[in-house]
Amino acid sequence: MPAIGANIDFDFGDFDKLHHVAPEKGEKAVKQTTYLVEGAAVKYAPDATSNMINMIGVEFRGHGYETEGRVISHAPYSWFVHEGTGIFGPTGMPIFPTEKQALWWPGAAHPVKMVKGQKPQPFLYDALQDKGPLLYQKVFG
Repeated sequence: MPAIGANIDFDFGDFDKLHHVAPEKGEKAVKQTTYLVEGAAVKYAPDATSNMINMIGVEFRGHGYETEGRVISHAPYSWFVHEGTGIFGPTGMPIFPTEKQALWWPGAAHPVKMVKGQKPQPFLYDALQDKGPLLYQKVFG
């Protein structure tokens, strides 16, 4: 699975207001907000191991009004954690073995014929909902 991310950029519905703001201020606001979302993503990410938390980072593209910030989790299983699996995930179907007669993993009490999956833990979405609105305040406030 590829890395998953949350994008932060300007909503051009506010372009009439935006032309009164210096491009440098807009770029700085996007970068500051992106780092705040990154911090919240680290806080909201499940911490069974620190591996996924350590693989959350930011990327930037463009300058001025064209600045985009992206908070990304590079852990290969991030998408499954974020979106859920099995009956809780996008397919809505239980997980059955495809190559063997049963599923087993280290720590399992015994092999099983089916698992329900795991519920979504949308840590990037939650972080963006929590800190994303600060972009507007940083630009126009």
